[in-house]
Amino acid sequence: MTAISLAQPRAAAWLRLGRVSNLPTVWTNVWAAAALTGIGWSMATLAAAIAMTMMYVGGMFLNDAFDHRIDVVERPTRPIPSGTVSVRSVLIAGFALLALAALLIATTASAAAPFGAALALLIVTYNLFHKQNPFGPLLMGACRALVYLATGVAVAAGSQSSGSGPIMLAALGILAHVAGLTYAARTEAFDRVEWLWPLLLLAAPFVVSLGIAGSATTLSLATVVAGAMLLAADVAAVQWLRRRATSPGAVSRAVSLLIAAVSLADGLVATAVAEWTAVAVGIVGFGLTLALQRLVPGT
Repeated sequence: MTAISLAQPRAAAWLRLGRVSNLPTVWTNVWAAAALTGIGWSMATLAAAIAMTMMYVGGMFLNDAFDHRIDVVERPTRPIPSGTVSVRSVLIAGFALLALAALLIATTASAAAPFGAALALLIVTYNLFHKQNPFGPLLMGACRALVYLATGVAVAAGSQSSGSGPIMLAALGILAHVAGLTYAARTEAFDRVEWLWPLLLLAAPFVVSLGIAGSATTLSLATVVAGAMLLAADVAAVQWLRRRATSPGAVSRAVSLLIAAVSLADGLVATAVAEWTAVAVGIVGFGLTLALQRLVPGT
């Protein structure tokens, strides 16, 4: 009985450290990139999903490990400052996951190895230097962009796929969207956002979806539906941010919603090639993320 009672808080702490509730957004990143290659589901897609899961969780571990001294003051209930887990164990786990993920990507497709290594390096760089760094949100967005690029190369390796152009556009769109939400997240501890203008970056997936559609004179109904859902989520999040002065926790709610909306952005950029399947994937990823955030905080 004692062993169980001790193990449960530690297990919950590791899940919280890894922000595992946000993992569906990583899986939809992978799916969208694979869809844009024209290949979609394959064993390489599964390998990429596993690798990116490890990248995300490892990066989140390092985020808490590198910030633990700040969290002692700003977020003392986090697992490390509360004494539930040690800094050393979190550092070891974080770096091990990044190394294993980079190895898995390299063994899946040698051409994807540089992208996997670059993603691991960028994750570490972001975690080391994101505090007070005006380019921090862009670094975080670049991490998500590299998920697209690494997945695209890994899935398309050895094929005649011509999806590199759409993937590049989609990666730029996700970079901007994630940079916008990261800007909001970085002031979450103080429950304020000093300026709302960076949130204009959230519009990038709409522009990208038009670019991927290319010469189409009319938007597909799937694209319109996906765009409307993403717009609704973004507007709701901005409304939370506008209420930050009178509603405690408003920024946290907004950031969690924007993170979940990454799946909707994935669905939107993929509608040009997958239409209603992309809409369904976006909805499932969005809903699953919100549901899991009720169990494990997403921020």
